[in-house]
Amino acid sequence: MTLSVYKGRCEAVNTALLAHASEHLPSLILDCANYANPHLLLSFEEDFDKIYVINIDLIYKLRDTLKNLKSISKSIGATNIIITTFTRLFDYDNEEENKEIFKHSWELISNLSKTHNILVGIQENTIHEDLAQQYCKIVEV
Repeated sequence: MTLSVYKGRCEAVNTALLAHASEHLPSLILDCANYANPHLLLSFEEDFDKIYVINIDLIYKLRDTLKNLKSISKSIGATNIIITTFTRLFDYDNEEENKEIFKHSWELISNLSKTHNILVGIQENTIHEDLAQQYCKIVEV
């Protein structure tokens, strides 16, 4: 399976990610940017049961969801996982702890890519650019 990363301005990246999700069904979207709206993504009602959205608002919820994502995706039959930009997740203002959680999240994403097609969005000029480069090529959007 694959791990790919789209990089650029948040809105452009998230739009490209959602377009990809709607073209590669069934898809599971981890919506860290509060951007996913399946009603805008899909033109046919019969496709609504092929796209799943999990809203993520905390840095810790992202990590914990990634830990359980294999069983979640298996239960809904999704092999395509989309992760919207996660630069604005809530945290407890501890920069070192945030860095460690993001590093662990990227390790989990990399491991998941062995069994799933994963597409992640990152905002340019963030810590995620350095972390993503350790695991895959980055495509500018």
